[in-house]
Amino acid sequence: MRKKWMSKLAGLMLAALLLPLAGIASIPTPAEAAPIVADSNWRPIDTTLAVAPGSAMDLSILNTEPAGAKGSVHIDVYGDYYFEQDGVKTKAKFYGGNLNGSYLVDPTRAEMVVMADRIAAMGYNVVRYSSVDQNYSWAKGLMQPLTSTTVTLNPTKLDNFDYFNALLKARGVYIDMDILAFANFEDVPSIGKTVYGSTASRFLATLLPDGQAIWQSFAYQLFNHVNPYTGYALKDEPQIMGVSPMNEVILYNGDYSNPNWNAWMRNDFNAFLAGKGRPAITTFPNNFWGAPTSMKNDLAEYFTEKQFATYGAMKSYLKDTIGVKAPIGGINYINDALANYWRTQADIHETHLYNGIVDGRNASFTYNPLTHPRYSMIFAPESSANYVPQYGSFIFKNYVPGLALGQLYNKPFALTEWNHEFPNKGRDDIGLMTAAAGAYQGWDMLNRFDYVSRVKEAVNETLQGGTTSFDALTDVIATMSEYQGALVFRQAHLTPADAKFVIVRDQTYVKTHSSSTENESPEQNRMYIPHLFKTVTVYADKPGEPYAIYKITPDLTDAQIAAGDIPAANKITITNSMTMKQVAETFINAIDDTGLKTSMLANLNNNKLVSDTGELLFDLNLNTYLINTPYVVAAAGTMNNNSYELGPVTMEANLPKGTLSVASLDDQPLDESDRMLMIYTTDAAATGEHEETVSGGVTTYYRGTLPTLAKYGTAEVKLTTTKTPSAYKAYKLAMNGVRLQEIPISVLGDTMTIPLETDKGYGFELVYAPLIGTDVSAPTVPTNVATVSPFSTQVNVSWDKSTDDVGVAGYKIYRNGTEIASLNGNVTKYTDLAVSANTTYNYAIKAFDPSGNVSAVSSTASVTTSDIIFYDGFEGGNSAWTVHYGLFSIVPDGGSNVYFADNLGYGGSKASAGSTSWQNYSVEAKVKANSWSSIYGRMGLIARLMDNKNFYYVYYDDNLHQLTLRKLVNDSDSTLASVPLTLSTGVQHLFKLEVNGSSLKAYVNGTLKISATDSTFSQGKIGVYTHIAQAYFDDVYVRAIP
Repeated sequence: MRKKWMSKLAGLMLAALLLPLAGIASIPTPAEAAPIVADSNWRPIDTTLAVAPGSAMDLSILNTEPAGAKGSVHIDVYGDYYFEQDGVKTKAKFYGGNLNGSYLVDPTRAEMVVMADRIAAMGYNVVRYSSVDQNYSWAKGLMQPLTSTTVTLNPTKLDNFDYFNALLKARGVYIDMDILAFANFEDVPSIGKTVYGSTASRFLATLLPDGQAIWQSFAYQLFNHVNPYTGYALKDEPQIMGVSPMNEVILYNGDYSNPNWNAWMRNDFNAFLAGKGRPAITTFPNNFWGAPTSMKNDLAEYFTEKQFATYGAMKSYLKDTIGVKAPIGGINYINDALANYWRTQADIHETHLYNGIVDGRNASFTYNPLTHPRYSMIFAPESSANYVPQYGSFIFKNYVPGLALGQLYNKPFALTEWNHEFPNKGRDDIGLMTAAAGAYQGWDMLNRFDYVSRVKEAVNETLQGGTTSFDALTDVIATMSEYQGALVFRQAHLTPADAKFVIVRDQTYVKTHSSSTENESPEQNRMYIPHLFKTVTVYADKPGEPYAIYKITPDLTDAQIAAGDIPAANKITITNSMTMKQVAETFINAIDDTGLKTSMLANLNNNKLVSDTGELLFDLNLNTYLINTPYVVAAAGTMNNNSYELGPVTMEANLPKGTLSVASLDDQPLDESDRMLMIYTTDAAATGEHEETVSGGVTTYYRGTLPTLAKYGTAEVKLTTTKTPSAYKAYKLAMNGVRLQEIPISVLGDTMTIPLETDKGYGFELVYAPLIGTDVSAPTVPTNVATVSPFSTQVNVSWDKSTDDVGVAGYKIYRNGTEIASLNGNVTKYTDLAVSANTTYNYAIKAFDPSGNVSAVSSTASVTTSDIIFYDGFEGGNSAWTVHYGLFSIVPDGGSNVYFADNLGYGGSKASAGSTSWQNYSVEAKVKANSWSSIYGRMGLIARLMDNKNFYYVYYDDNLHQLTLRKLVNDSDSTLASVPLTLSTGVQHLFKLEVNGSSLKAYVNGTLKISATDSTFSQGKIGVYTHIAQAYFDDVYVRAIP
């Protein structure tokens, strides 16, 4: 039996439960790939975040400012968004990302400006807030911690929320938001932890009166609060284009295992059964999927009635009591026939879908690439043969274009969470393919999950992959994919298809048969269809006919289609035993356009899926997805020097896989455009990242460091133009749009050829030379260049702004006479992370303007790098640490955060950080014992850890009152030295372990206690260690020893 997708957090809990069991089985020998470093195949690139205003990477030009300028968002009779003050009701489309909790720290006002500018520059005209309700110590949202059913808003958070929303509004960015997602109800007496345990608050808020009271209190205050920076209450704010009462609540996917919660559900379910004249039950299942077959149909009907009642009440409260103007969505999780039926209550069809879940965090994490196939390879036989299910899924369960088979008739379609997570290959495929399929199917909003998870990563250059595998901004491949997606969805003028077929489901059958939650697998042979036609779904009264497909003909009215009142002659017969090709042939043969039918059948017989509009082609021979509109052309999947002719463009690329796109930036057809953005995605890596893979595809990914490396590839774009081809210029671009280098263009007749190479990044600009101008004056020389080295691997460079008669476009950074970075003109600081400890470097700066005029070089600033190669004060999360055993978390202590080892019940617990390449260094930390076991209570530090069975460690033993230096070799322990020592509990002590060649020294509170010699390990990570103890670690420093 296929189980439904769990929520992302529930998935984490499941993984935690399964790991101990997995450890019992024999572990295959891992195959470890060498760390990736800069070489001829991998080139370091500048990943500075702040986009140069007006550059080819500044897609804010797509936005109308401010958001709400044309009034609130409404829905027309065809299910399209439009703005109330738009007299012609032009379809409004939204493309963006998800913003989540700021966790331990909010951005400053200056950082908010940087974030808002970057969001608009990505081509986003919408952001979705999916967790504004968080009220934990580690994740603080708009809701204060709860002790009753009355909510109090957090005034500081609310003011920051208001200010940031005003910044977004000024940049033409709209807001879609969930009201409740992850709020903590544990301290509410009537429904808290002592009553319902860890039951998710969103289920309590859906079903229980006190939970509903909390939801209403929060919603009322939130939407009636007036934003002082815009003058609007959220209920009236035209910037708000969508509201979801609850995030990811599907009642039949709930966990009902808590005894009190289970008893409440049993009593409520029995009341339902009594109302139907059915016998009562004595045992309610812990979850729907484990229920007896005889009960599941009743449960499907029960959950449907509860859903309709509770959602209807919430929607009415928002619309009628509060007066919210925005459309109401929600029910945004799971995509079977029953969930889609529930969505008929909402104003929009809102949903989520991921190509599997990775949820990778910390310095290393495990995933299986075989669970997340490239979308361009989805129909390849080897993808199905090698597919590894996750949570009982099947390969097409997680295929975004397949959602079109369930889209509701005449409702907006909003995919508010979707992703193909880092570090899987094909993260660029999904951007182009989702945007193109969505535009073709007439979808209305796409929100990739998520934009970024940490404030520091939203404003600073960050290692490839960032903190979590979901983030788009910290993954350069996902970032470029978002640029491609925004341009295809918003700028390509891709022709939306007319609905050719309607799927009619009997609504009574759907809500009374649990098989309606299992329909996706038997119906997966329809997966070619979203690439050929637009289909829509209606739920109607069709007794005796649970499921049917009809051709839509011009004589049918909207009312007939909505009611499923369609002549039998229009019906087409599809069975679950048919192949995908047979299903496609049946659909194609049903259309009336003879020429189109002949063409589509011929393409199908050549293993090519061509849309009925002719603009999309999925070549199943090459496993390549092609987009061909007058404004944007693109290829995703197999490159391998294949030549793709798409309108006026012919293009090819050398690497086996990737994406290549050309998009107009001035809303003119490509052959008439004055400015175009070309993107060639290859692959990306953090310096030093590597993977270990065992049988079955299970892979452990180890994060690297800056700089980010681009896989070197070459490509060629030929463009036939109506303009003078020799008047164009082409440039390599940094990730922030700064022009780094001119590319030579060759011309033959009316065709130009532009060679591309990803030695500096993935973006390229093609611009008609007359736009560049005739400015010949260089900017002034940058002054007051200053440098400081806080770490051995980091130098911070700053300078004063230059001036120019036209404007400063950017700055070139030189280290020891060699250019290392190019930044936009708004940035006057740079962080160099490609340096070594205890080394002297010389830095200088040049300024340049939009015409390419470069200033003289600045004066030189010299700096000798620090010996500090690592520091963690635990104020920004624990992503640098890998827990090998035990419980570790960040908690407040004495006014700051510390790393808490809560391990009274765990022996030999440890967490590590850093790199296995570290050789000679000292590791020190402030260590404080909170509680000891009566025997063997220990706390200490680890050095030269190669894995969890090989390292040196020093620890204090409170039972023996002794400091001991030991080594673990292949899980076998031996003592190197020990000395008597007595330390106080509840007091911080400074521990230091120094490893230098074969010399090992241990210090406590600045005094050398142990000196020993051993050469077993020459390099490795650092770590913290406890044994049957609770201890706090803070201010962990690692210093290089020359």
